[in-house]
Amino acid sequence: MEALGEAEELPQIQVGEGTLIAYSRGAEAPAYTLYIATLHAGLKTRIASAVEASVHLLPYKDQDRMVLFTLNPRDTRALNTVITAALLNVKVTLVTPPLHEAYEERVRMHDVEVVRVKPRQPLLTMTIAALRWTPKLMGFREGRVRGEISSLKDALRWIHENYKDVVESGAVYETVAYTPSTRPGAYYYCRATGCREPIPLEAVAELPRGARILGLLTTTEEHAYKDILLLARTQGVQLDTATFNTDPVTATLYSTLLALATTRKPL
Repeated sequence: MEALGEAEELPQIQVGEGTLIAYSRGAEAPAYTLYIATLHAGLKTRIASAVEASVHLLPYKDQDRMVLFTLNPRDTRALNTVITAALLNVKVTLVTPPLHEAYEERVRMHDVEVVRVKPRQPLLTMTIAALRWTPKLMGFREGRVRGEISSLKDALRWIHENYKDVVESGAVYETVAYTPSTRPGAYYYCRATGCREPIPLEAVAELPRGARILGLLTTTEEHAYKDILLLARTQGVQLDTATFNTDPVTATLYSTLLALATTRKPL
């Protein structure tokens, strides 16, 4: 997997207590991958869109650190957000494909750290990198999760073997329903296919009869949705599900790889 090799070449970034994780449109997958990892590391972090961060958070709250993901080399909203943060003495890391030279000059003027992702498969590369930036977890999970992260070269094959029915079904879904752990995969799928905005899994019972939906969840979260899944199906929603029996932290990437395998579109 080309994106894995590129992600492994990126510098390691440190995400600590109080970090603000921000994203521009299209970069939700890596942002939520990193956010879930920080929550499971016991850190108090926040996540917001670039505009929410620049207009509603940064001016009113002391912030030491911000990591912002964007896919657009000429992202005006991302540029405004990192400059706002820098002017407020926030340490900023911008994760982006190579910037347009005018934008590159602006971020250089404000001493913004830039992690440059190769433009061939930036979304996949960022999402894998975000998982690799998982802070230290507490207890026995640290070794287990770190072991999974170090074995990602086999992950896509594992997805094909274990979710063959979904990968090879050829089904066209109106949208994807997600849990907190699988939101990255839902956003990746909808960006790859152009389907309507992903929805929280608890909203599937509100959909009209006949709607065809892919639901992504983990065994850790499954108990919280059993009544919703049953209700949706009894109301005629055509709901296919993929359940990940993995750690919630790594499920962020596995759901993304399932979206990749299903759509066959490396982004």
